[in-house]
Amino acid sequence: MKEAQKAYDTQMAQLAAKEKEFEKVEKEYLKANEELSNYNDLRSSRDGLIRGIRDLSSKIESFESNNPVLFFRYNDPYPNFDRRKVHGRVCRLFSPIDFRFELALTTLAGGKLYYIVVEDDTVSKDILETNKFPNRINFIPLGKIKSDSLPPNIVSVAKQIGGADNVFPAMSLIKYEKKYTKAIQWVFGQAFICTTKEIAEKVCFDSRVNKHCFTLDGEHFNPSGSLTGGANTQRVILQALANHNQIILELQEEKSKFAQVDNSLAAMAGLSDKVEQLRERKITVQEQLDKIRSNVDLGQPHQQVTEVNNIKQQLADLEKNLAEGKINVKQLQTKIKELELKIKNAGSILKQQLSDAEKTRNNILAKLKNNKAEFVKKQNNYYKLNLEIKDLTDHIQEEENQLAELHTEKSRFEKELITLIAEFDEANNIYMKVFNEYECQKQEVLKKTSGYEDLQEEHKSAVRDAELIKVDLLELDAELKKKKRELDAVQKIFDKHDEKMSDDQKQIAMKMDYTNFNSIECTQSVNDLQNRYNQLSANVDPGKLNNFHKHIQEYKRLLKKLDTIVKDKNKINEIIEELEMKKRQHLQKASDRVNIEFGKIFNSVLPGAQACLRQVNLNDITAGLEIRVAFNELWKDSLDELSGGQRSLVALSLVLAMLLFNPVPLYILDEVDAALDLSHTQNIGKMLKQHFKQSQFIVVSLKDGMFSNANVLFRTKFVDGSSAVTRTTCNRS
Repeated sequence: MKEAQKAYDTQMAQLAAKEKEFEKVEKEYLKANEELSNYNDLRSSRDGLIRGIRDLSSKIESFESNNPVLFFRYNDPYPNFDRRKVHGRVCRLFSPIDFRFELALTTLAGGKLYYIVVEDDTVSKDILETNKFPNRINFIPLGKIKSDSLPPNIVSVAKQIGGADNVFPAMSLIKYEKKYTKAIQWVFGQAFICTTKEIAEKVCFDSRVNKHCFTLDGEHFNPSGSLTGGANTQRVILQALANHNQIILELQEEKSKFAQVDNSLAAMAGLSDKVEQLRERKITVQEQLDKIRSNVDLGQPHQQVTEVNNIKQQLADLEKNLAEGKINVKQLQTKIKELELKIKNAGSILKQQLSDAEKTRNNILAKLKNNKAEFVKKQNNYYKLNLEIKDLTDHIQEEENQLAELHTEKSRFEKELITLIAEFDEANNIYMKVFNEYECQKQEVLKKTSGYEDLQEEHKSAVRDAELIKVDLLELDAELKKKKRELDAVQKIFDKHDEKMSDDQKQIAMKMDYTNFNSIECTQSVNDLQNRYNQLSANVDPGKLNNFHKHIQEYKRLLKKLDTIVKDKNKINEIIEELEMKKRQHLQKASDRVNIEFGKIFNSVLPGAQACLRQVNLNDITAGLEIRVAFNELWKDSLDELSGGQRSLVALSLVLAMLLFNPVPLYILDEVDAALDLSHTQNIGKMLKQHFKQSQFIVVSLKDGMFSNANVLFRTKFVDGSSAVTRTTCNRS
């Protein structure tokens, strides 16, 4: 028995150890499975981040392509060139604290917004020597530029003149990094921004200030006395740049998140294999545990120990029952003694009980009499109260009827009141309309009355003026005849000179303005010019002067050619935009058509399933399309959730949907059903007959599901060591 107990204890120890091992493996498996779920969530998050990065990058590229002047692009002048020494254009190195000052700041900076800020003049020299730029490039070397800000006393005086909330030093309205202070001061350091034109004028021309001032509308007041304003053509780009910088920050954040997610996914790369290994290990440990339990339950030591334990339990139960029996015997003996004592005293106890019962009966009869009288009294009160309740109910009913009649009367009066108010409003409107017409006619009559008197006075004055004009006309007629004679004489002189002048001189003469011609001044100018010509002819080579005129003509010719090129460029851009629009329309049309056919075909090959194409960016179809698949109205987040066969059906459905958009008469399919079940193969055959009625298919297949839908079968087989082909026609309606 001791050996059986020892063997049993050994088996139980092995069982306990294996159960602990199983619990440990199960915990590891559940933890790994949870991590795998997190891995799938991270993959979905990664896909979303990729789409977000693609959209933001597209916005940045679009902005940079539409605004190339805002970005300085150059080639490194030598290997390992430190690009940190080139800080970029001025407009990208600051931002307004409030964009209502944007136009003023842009007007103040002018063309300096596009100057390039570099570390020193050596950097700019190297860039200019090794790069050829199509336009003029201006640099601001931080190492050599000298700049100053407005003195505090002038700022204080300006704020006193215009008010602290209306006059601002330009430097106080922008944000920038400290290292760019010199460049920013050089551009904005010597001017004020004022809220109104009047304040700007006061501040600018005050002798204590005498500084340039700009208004929020872009008007420029110059201390020298000039004013620039009106239709401002300055391009406002600071707000767009701020939005662009914000998009860049968002892109950096998205890329940072993407890197974190990507690193996490890389760390979880072997997680699916780990889960599979733990699952297999769990199954193995489970099998070992079940085997140990079976050995324990069916082993002889277990049976012997179990039998001994059962016998011990039965002995313990018997001993417990014996102890309880002894206690019950003592209790029964006590009850027997009590009953014997009661039997001896039964006569006296019975008499006492009868006496008590008689007393109780008499008391009950007395109470019954009293209760009967009380019941009769309360019954009379009940009948009386019932009558009162009936009277009150009738009275309440009468009051309710009267109240209903009053409500009806009130509704009628309210309707009449609303009608009267509407009639009053209408009458009041008519009255006001008539009154306004009366006032207008009254004003017109008054105007016409006063106008008639004025017209009489004007008529009298006009008659007097007409008499004077007649006299003047006679004088002017005589003067005109005299001038005509002089003009004829001058015309003869001009004709003589015209014969002597060259074609270029004639064109110059035609462009001259003779309205304020003064012959004395003209003669003096001719003499001065002749003297100047004589002086210059001694120093200037006439041949070079002719070359200069040729260059001028060549310059004009090139300008005309440039205009033609610009017009051609604009025309080409318009054609490109038109083609781009047509391309997008065609893509949208193709996408919609393919999407419809894709859903139908996929539903045919996999009944109960749905599929569609969804735009990655709803506003831009060129951003791409993504495939969405649903089973029983439940849409999958990724195609990775599908089996290999399902993914094959998705790909086949999409290819065939695109072929339906632009069909051809003949298709060849080579074992497209190799990885599919027989039911899917049959569905593919049915789908081809249903959707491609106008086309022919040559299908290579090894499955009967495809054969059953064919019109003609060609079978190949070996006959006597060589291939033989048999043709079978399947006639089906």
